[in-house]
Amino acid sequence: MRFGFHFSFDRMSGLQDYIMNREPKSTVRLIERLLILVITVVLFPTVAASQHVSLVVTITDKTGRYVSGLRKDQVTVLDEDTPQEIASFEKVNVPVTVAFLFDMPALKRAELVKAAKPALLRFISTSNPANEYLIAGLDGNSYSAKTFTRDLKSIGGEFDNLAKAPVTGKNTLLDALSFGIDKIKSGANGKRVIVFVSNDDGNGLKRTMAELLESVKQSDVILYAVKLKDLIGSNLKSTAFEELSAISGGKSFYPTTQSELDDTFDMVALELAHQYSLVFSSASPTTSSQWHRLQLSVKPLQIKENSSGKVTPVPLFIRSRKGYYEDGNIKK
Repeated sequence: MRFGFHFSFDRMSGLQDYIMNREPKSTVRLIERLLILVITVVLFPTVAASQHVSLVVTITDKTGRYVSGLRKDQVTVLDEDTPQEIASFEKVNVPVTVAFLFDMPALKRAELVKAAKPALLRFISTSNPANEYLIAGLDGNSYSAKTFTRDLKSIGGEFDNLAKAPVTGKNTLLDALSFGIDKIKSGANGKRVIVFVSNDDGNGLKRTMAELLESVKQSDVILYAVKLKDLIGSNLKSTAFEELSAISGGKSFYPTTQSELDDTFDMVALELAHQYSLVFSSASPTTSSQWHRLQLSVKPLQIKENSSGKVTPVPLFIRSRKGYYEDGNIKK
């Protein structure tokens, strides 16, 4: 461990003369203070320089309804178990960079995109007009629009092109998500979202799950994972999808009908428009991996009944990304 202290022999000699020429009690007190200083430096960890951390926060009640009008004193942020002072907390519908990523065989993808196109276009037309979008499909090789766009007509054309994209081989889920994360880096907006639609359950990801989680952690992207039903019509939860979406502050969906899939796109669009922006300045101790684990909580709403005056606490649920990397220390 290195410390930012340097003493020359001349300075040490001068310090010794200074100590010897003082009164005994004063000398003892000075030595005690020097010992306290040395012990403090040695025993306590180095504190990281203050870093502004921005979070996208979703708050709902138990029915899933989005809650507005909350204040920053109702929210608690723990950075490595250390409470943080929230600098700003506001509900704001900021522009979003959105990538729709379809990971499935081309024939299945063509059927899906044709059926879901009205819901996808509704997603876009009802969202922030400053949002930008990219359409991409993967099933071995990739098809992707060349650039992000805000033009609804162009986006509709890209959905048609995606449905016509040729059949290729099957890629892995790692390839698909890595492709999407790489693509979204070129977006213009700070808030970035991947809507990932796949018929892969992720069960074969045991060896690559750590790599996938690391990729999502580094990207600072919000992942909404949509798992399609299997051949027999069931749609069980995917552990991989749950972990990947949760660490990013997103959510996983498991529709079994076309109507439920359309509702999924509507719910994601609604959520993006009702999220809070939270900023705090972290001065928590550095960690060995430079990854800071975050825990957020929100106080219950206090609802007063008009007739009796009784106050009933209503629990709320908060969701955001699970951590962040220190500036300049992203793990390679």
